[in-house]
Amino acid sequence: GFSLICVNDGVQHSLDLHSHDVTSRKALAAVRQIVGRMKSPVGILGTSSGAIVASVALAVEPRLTSGVLIAGGAGMAEIIAKSQGEVMANLRQQRLNRFRWTGVEYHAQLQQAIRLDVSDFADGFYGKRIGTVVALKDRTVPVRNQLRLESLTGATRIDSVNDDHVASIVKSYLTSSWRVVQFLERNL
Repeated sequence: GFSLICVNDGVQHSLDLHSHDVTSRKALAAVRQIVGRMKSPVGILGTSSGAIVASVALAVEPRLTSGVLIAGGAGMAEIIAKSQGEVMANLRQQRLNRFRWTGVEYHAQLQQAIRLDVSDFADGFYGKRIGTVVALKDRTVPVRNQLRLESLTGATRIDSVNDDHVASIVKSYLTSSWRVVQFLERNL
């Protein structure tokens, strides 16, 4: 048997640019604390921003040897700055109006504010067995960012879902769950 930690999208959205980084750091600390208490082999599964946290956890936590990342991406500042998902697009517009930034200035501010990005942990994936489910019509986490995460982690594609962000996550649980379980069983 094995234990599995599931990390979902838990970002608290506010005008504070640091909120993304703070939430991710808290989630990462919680994952590391949970892993430290488990005895059996431990895997991790993350969806959306939870997949971003899960990928960083895989890179820095030696006891996590395998995981599955669903509709997550690399380049958090770019994802937030360019997301066309309703929540992120509304938040971007509020921030642009409030601080009177251009889109380029907004992206630059996010890059300064976000210190926890999976792109900084590329060396931590050596020997880890990682699978991905990519949402092919995702407007919340752009496909190129999902593919960047897949490439950065050396992940194996478990499935591709031809839908938007939320529908792809739901469909991956409904149609890909057996492949996800098999991947984890083989790799833990």
